[in-house]
Amino acid sequence: MVTLLGSPAFQIIPPTTNVLARTFFIKSKQTGTVVLVDYGNETYLITANHLIAEPYEGNLMHKKAKRWETWAGASLIARDFEHDVAIFTVPYINGQERLSLKLDSHKLHMGQHVHFLGFPLMLEEYVNYKGFENRPMPFERGAIVSMIGTKSLILDAHNVVGFSGGPVVFYKDNEHVVCEIITGYKEEICSVEMRDDDWKKELDAIYKQNTGITYACDADDIKKLIDETRTSVENYFEK
Repeated sequence: MVTLLGSPAFQIIPPTTNVLARTFFIKSKQTGTVVLVDYGNETYLITANHLIAEPYEGNLMHKKAKRWETWAGASLIARDFEHDVAIFTVPYINGQERLSLKLDSHKLHMGQHVHFLGFPLMLEEYVNYKGFENRPMPFERGAIVSMIGTKSLILDAHNVVGFSGGPVVFYKDNEHVVCEIITGYKEEICSVEMRDDDWKKELDAIYKQNTGITYACDADDIKKLIDETRTSVENYFEK
């Protein structure tokens, strides 16, 4: 990844219908978002690990026709608690013409404009558009890459519950690519200010404030996890 100087300029183009159609509302341990991506001639479901039940017992569900349905054929192949990402293999079920959506953070840089998609606060919107008649269309937000850290990427973006697991995309080389997966946001614990000192001593009330700092897992870390999983499986069958 190019991080500072010499970074090329990228066009700020909103996600296409291909990106929208590959983003789904899911439920396991928690509700959130998942995206279908292509890597190494295979199709994978990528989401945030904290959304998935532990232990996982095949209970991944997705919203269809305003009902929760079990995602048939979804198989959990890897989960990373440190980077907060989970990976499934799954039959392609989009129903539209299949267009590739790659995992790629090459040349992503600080200050880069990106978009992320998901279902904030479990909101559902159904639109009269091909491919979305029976399932909710994801919301999208804009963001800026604020920091490229050693364990996660940090976005300048107001994230809320429901975006976890959603794709972060940017436009380069005439296509959108998934460069990150949303994993969470930073909260700050604040004290409630009270005019009455007696009430303040009695209640000692606090609240959590959304700081506008969003965490995401980089595509390179996801590809590394997939590669390691493939190698482990190949070594197992060679024995």
